Amino acid sequence: MENNVEIDINGSSQVSTTSEQFDINSWLPITASRKGKWWYSAFHNVTAILGAGILGLPFAVSQLGWIAGMGAIVISWVITFYSFWQLIELHEAVPGKRFDRYHELGQYCFGPNLGYWIIMPQQLTVQVATTIVYTVTGGKSLKKFFDLVVPSMNHVRQTYYILFYTCLQFLISQTPNFNSLKSVSLLAAVMSFGYSMIAFVASTIRGSEHHDEVVYGVRSHTTAGKIFDSLNGIGTIAFAFAGHSVALEIQATIPSTPNKSSKKPMWKGVVVAYIIVAFCYCSVAVSGFWAYGNVVDDDILISLQKPPWLIATANLMVFFHVIGSYQVFSMPIFDTIESCLVQKWHFTPGRPVRIIARSIYVAAAGFIGMCVPFFGGLLGFFGGLVFSSTSYYQLPPFAKEQLSPWSSGAKSRFAEWRWVFVRVELHRLREFCTFPHGAAHVRSRFFASRSWVLRRSRFHAKSADSDADNDDKLPTKFSRENVESSENGGNPSTSLLSFLCPLLKLFSGGDPSRERNYTIEVATSTLSTLARFPWGSRSLSESFSSKEIATLNPPKRLQIFEFEACPFCRRVREAITELDLSVEVYPCPKGSVRHRDMVRRFGGNEQFPFLVDPNTGISMYESGDIVKYLYQQYGQGRKPSVGLLESTIFTGWMPTILRAGRGMTLWENARLDPPTIKLELFSYENNPYARIVREALCELELPYILQNVGEGSFRSKLLLDIAGTKEIPYLIDPNTGAQVGDFKKILSYLFQTYSAATL
Repeated sequence: MENNVEIDINGSSQVSTTSEQFDINSWLPITASRKGKWWYSAFHNVTAILGAGILGLPFAVSQLGWIAGMGAIVISWVITFYSFWQLIELHEAVPGKRFDRYHELGQYCFGPNLGYWIIMPQQLTVQVATTIVYTVTGGKSLKKFFDLVVPSMNHVRQTYYILFYTCLQFLISQTPNFNSLKSVSLLAAVMSFGYSMIAFVASTIRGSEHHDEVVYGVRSHTTAGKIFDSLNGIGTIAFAFAGHSVALEIQATIPSTPNKSSKKPMWKGVVVAYIIVAFCYCSVAVSGFWAYGNVVDDDILISLQKPPWLIATANLMVFFHVIGSYQVFSMPIFDTIESCLVQKWHFTPGRPVRIIARSIYVAAAGFIGMCVPFFGGLLGFFGGLVFSSTSYYQLPPFAKEQLSPWSSGAKSRFAEWRWVFVRVELHRLREFCTFPHGAAHVRSRFFASRSWVLRRSRFHAKSADSDADNDDKLPTKFSRENVESSENGGNPSTSLLSFLCPLLKLFSGGDPSRERNYTIEVATSTLSTLARFPWGSRSLSESFSSKEIATLNPPKRLQIFEFEACPFCRRVREAITELDLSVEVYPCPKGSVRHRDMVRRFGGNEQFPFLVDPNTGISMYESGDIVKYLYQQYGQGRKPSVGLLESTIFTGWMPTILRAGRGMTLWENARLDPPTIKLELFSYENNPYARIVREALCELELPYILQNVGEGSFRSKLLLDIAGTKEIPYLIDPNTGAQVGDFKKILSYLFQTYSAATL
């Protein structure tokens, strides 16, 4: 009988020989059963590696181009395959001992305390974060399935599906040990292969038709955009190769004797798994990019859309896959928790400890998934910090150097450290380009020169006043099939804003259509006004002559795509108020049905704010660049103040925090179809009452014409002629003929008129 390295949570290690230690080891889920076969290893590894991330590979290739994209996939496959071989060799590198857990190997190589604290926090971060993401993915996939199959259930919130997924995990998590998961893991592996083949076949059929012209160039057209897209694409591909954090634990389930070690069956299973992974990854990446080119969504199933039954089947397969993947990544967590309870706190090993400990963990993961459904957006950043060390570069070569003399030659050492360098840089680049995505607003200072970063004649949203344009025709009918697309599409926002606002909404009072405490609403909005005073309160036109005033407003209204809670969008709205411009506003809340998709398809990135100037044919991102452009074009020689440009990073976040994320996400009962004619709102940016109304317009995703009437605006007389008062906000709805002046009445009118329940 082989010895096992026993590690207690205080960091001491010793070879177990006593019956007490043997009993504990035989009870813990990783080592309780050593009856695994090589094919168990194969489908365990397929389940761990071949995840839903495969559906984003076509998007990653679109960011890099054909050669670089496919090259990155092949290189990542080779590197991670090599890392797997290292870990398999290290499992029994010391004669008579097995390193059944990742941290045991770290402790043996780097010392009991240092090794434990180097490995364990990183491994747990990867595994815990992965299980939370799988919780959200499971609920989201199940919701998509029912939305397509049973449309009458599309009113059911995603939270309830996540709750159902969590309840299933309560039951499955009571599986006693890793080996007992073989059936669940096999089902998950089959499901992952299944939805990969659906994506491959459907994309191939779509590509063979090619009714529309497909462009295969990279997505971005600016230097900065190409750089960041390239880094993000490389990181996305690298991150798709997971599973190393559970490699030693999987090998621990395979029996080993002095004459027959566990290395050969484990290696055989990994080879089979990696052949399957190579086939699936390459087929989906090639077919998806071939079919859609650089307009492919970051989830190929969103691009496919039809036939609905096939997409529903794929989403159901994703649901079953993440059930098994959750368990594969959870078993080492359960092992750590139960080991801690027994060895440190002296609980008696048994079923009660297992049931309570695992249930608490599953409940906690489910709770976080329901409260923070955007958690997947942060996984890239955490992965860049800790995933790389467990999967790519840190432990395998270092530990191999410690335990084996195989790399003592100069050439071998050089090759080994070359692999280390490549893997380090690959993941650090991933970390750099995923946190925070809000850095996109800062990067223009480094990459953008005085000439603007422009996109000419790419996109012009049709004006309400124009009878016909030559623009791209946009659909006027929308279905629940694409409601989810903007949550996952484009470049998912992983900024601090994406983390902060949904969390703040826990304190926002819930459903925005319900009766509010207006005292609190006005108080927080007034404090927001004070935080941003004096920007966005007065018009600069009062100091111009009447002749100059006429030149300030362009012949065609500018179009701005933004959402109310975004501090960078707020900077642009403040500039528009000061320049006294009338603009068309297209709100783009999280969960957007229409406008986010428009920006992603016609601008190239899902990034806000996004300005379209039909007078010059210019469209652009970056709030700072937009403000400078507006002043240069329409400011009569004036320049934006330093305070307007720079204060956002200090006080621009205050309204977002004080308003608890209002104006951030789409209201779940908002109508899917836009109004025939845009609404018209008289307001100015820093008015506390107008802010509350704009939040509602954003949450309903209602496009509107913003008539700025800041202090000194020439439109004040226009408002007086129309409403008989200069009080704002003032809403005009040409679709119903309604004209409403009080902010409370405006809120009531909007949520009653533009609720899906009124259809």
